[in-house]
Amino acid sequence: MAIVVILIVLGLVSLILGIMMVSKPMNKAQLSMNPFGGKTKEHHQGFSLKKSIFSSLQGTEIDMTGNIIITSGGILAMNWDDFIKNKVYAEIPTRAYETKSKTPVYGSWAAAFKPLKGYLDNFITKTPQVAAIMAMADIDIYISDLIAREEIENVIGKKLVISQKLAKDIFGGEDKLSPFEKSYGVDMFNPRLFDLNLGKRSLEATEKLFESKKFKESVSNMMKDNKMTEEQAINATLAATGMAKKTLFGLEGVPGAIEKLADVAKVFFEKKS
Repeated sequence: MAIVVILIVLGLVSLILGIMMVSKPMNKAQLSMNPFGGKTKEHHQGFSLKKSIFSSLQGTEIDMTGNIIITSGGILAMNWDDFIKNKVYAEIPTRAYETKSKTPVYGSWAAAFKPLKGYLDNFITKTPQVAAIMAMADIDIYISDLIAREEIENVIGKKLVISQKLAKDIFGGEDKLSPFEKSYGVDMFNPRLFDLNLGKRSLEATEKLFESKKFKESVSNMMKDNKMTEEQAINATLAATGMAKKTLFGLEGVPGAIEKLADVAKVFFEKKS
């Protein structure tokens, strides 16, 4: 009789463990959610347990090694190491920034992000597409405001200094998570100015920073006045202003701008063969 009871108990324990156990391959992650209360838990490579027997896995696996590059010329669905090794940074379209004396300088920049462990619920809820758009706007506005307070002689040749200030002030630096990263569930890395000079390097340099500032203002107003979520407000602003065609393009140019946003999701959520 005792043996039967032990076998039954072992069977129940095995059944419960089978239901609660989650196994993830290397560099993959996934969220589980308890429908009673909506609490989530992250599951990374190896074995882990769900919070309860009622929790279920949500969506598809997230590639924790995937990264997206945002630049002064748009979004690139490629690896940062390849971006540097193949000198793609030399092809980034520049943007115009006014100095204190109103004389413009032309700069190109890039940064990258990947999913942030511990904040994957925000990564999925806010979506990496929205994170990319807002990071682009924040970087552009920060660089503009910084350069607008300086004379040309204090800006030219200061790419490294500006890059370091950008990394610290906007994204917390290497050792600290910023509010932006936590909010969007992204790990931002390598924000860098690759060019800053007096010459006009490309046609894209004539784009006005005014668009980026008005974009953020419009998103904020829509969220406040129309009670929209951030993602809804961004989509509405893009549709209303056509900014998707003006600013969210890859190095191949304006055609295919919208497809770039779809590429962002594919990097993180599509299973690779």
